[in-house]
Amino acid sequence: MNINHSVCSLAVTCLFFSITNTAQAATFTRFAEGLQNARGLNEGPDGELYVAEAGIGGGSTSSSSIPSPNIPGLDLYLGNTGAVSKVSPDGTVTPVLTGLSSVALADGSNAVGPQDIGFDAFGTPYVLYGSVGDPARRDQTLNALAGNPYSANEILGTSELGSLYQANFVTGQLTRLADLARYELENNPTGGDIDSNPNSLAINGDTLYITDSGANNLFAYSRRENQLQLNTIFDPETVAFDSLQFPEGLGPPPAAPNDPTQTPETEEPLFPLQYVPTGVAVGGDGNLYVAEFGGFPFPQGKSEVTQIDANGQQTTFANGLIQLTDIAFAPSGKAYATILATESLALGGDRGKVVEIDNDGKVTTILDGNEVEGVELLVNLTVGTDGLVYVAGRGNGPNSTIFQIDPEGEAVDIPEPNSAYGVLVWGLLGTLSFAFKTARKQANFTTIDQ
Repeated sequence: MNINHSVCSLAVTCLFFSITNTAQAATFTRFAEGLQNARGLNEGPDGELYVAEAGIGGGSTSSSSIPSPNIPGLDLYLGNTGAVSKVSPDGTVTPVLTGLSSVALADGSNAVGPQDIGFDAFGTPYVLYGSVGDPARRDQTLNALAGNPYSANEILGTSELGSLYQANFVTGQLTRLADLARYELENNPTGGDIDSNPNSLAINGDTLYITDSGANNLFAYSRRENQLQLNTIFDPETVAFDSLQFPEGLGPPPAAPNDPTQTPETEEPLFPLQYVPTGVAVGGDGNLYVAEFGGFPFPQGKSEVTQIDANGQQTTFANGLIQLTDIAFAPSGKAYATILATESLALGGDRGKVVEIDNDGKVTTILDGNEVEGVELLVNLTVGTDGLVYVAGRGNGPNSTIFQIDPEGEAVDIPEPNSAYGVLVWGLLGTLSFAFKTARKQANFTTIDQ
């Protein structure tokens, strides 16, 4: 990427520590700031960085709102504050698409809007929109398709969310190619709650791969055939309930003594832990690699990267992680991944981490928010053709930051005043609705005879 990685004057020195107790030097720079709920980012055909901004919704004066599906008592407000922006080599942010649909809380957090940006081999841009949970909340067409479960004032009245678009930066137009929210409403492949939140985009030839983190699916859209097909379903893993740590008030109620409705002592309560696909990338070997966030309550070690070959065979590429949000490959073939927070969001975690993954699945930390102030809530990343890594952080508000990392550079530190950004952690559960979707199901346990 022809972006000068020495432009930021804030860089000084630090040491990074790794999950695997190995360390790697890496130059770290705050490349751009002030973006509005920054999400996916990618190198454009001009060699510069493009960022999808989910926007800040429409504020409390908006004429269209719905109750937040994740934060009881708060509403999400519709506006036209979403954007796609280009970041110049000196860190200047210039919008190239504006006025895009955005839904957020009144303070601009928990935004849903443009979620990812990608380019095909011809330089054609594609924009992926996130969604708001139940597709019937989106517009009257989907509400009617669902049997009108909501009144007119309980839906947003916009059709843009939950879809894949081809973009034209010259005319400002978006052309819908696939409606993933509608697909979930009509098909619901997993058979659980109807929930859609398209999250990440990867392009291989004329095929675009999309993760739907709400539906727990991976899709393939063919430009040649103009067709959306289900590629992979990520079924939940059943784990022992006692192995999980729930925040106070979000676990099941304690069993009453001598209550015949409670599970017999001879049976072990189990919990369906979601995989939740987030990032997707195409590796140098042509296989797909999917970063999996892991489901509520987001336990340590239950997040992994899955390799999917041309036959659909799934193999674990890297595991033992937590709250993975994205994955990208460098020209060297090495993979890089973002960890939203190194402690469960359900327990208040917000300090993010960037890791490098070798071909054998070995994980090395190159940036650790537990060691560097301000490295919080890391949502997406990309790697330029020059091997520099760009990371979207502080991904839940109007002051998101793009970090730049040179994995081969000398270790540096960027001191910063103490941040109060962690107060938005629970808000991010709404921003990334996939993260909290299973909280609604937390009382629906199964049992197994021992």
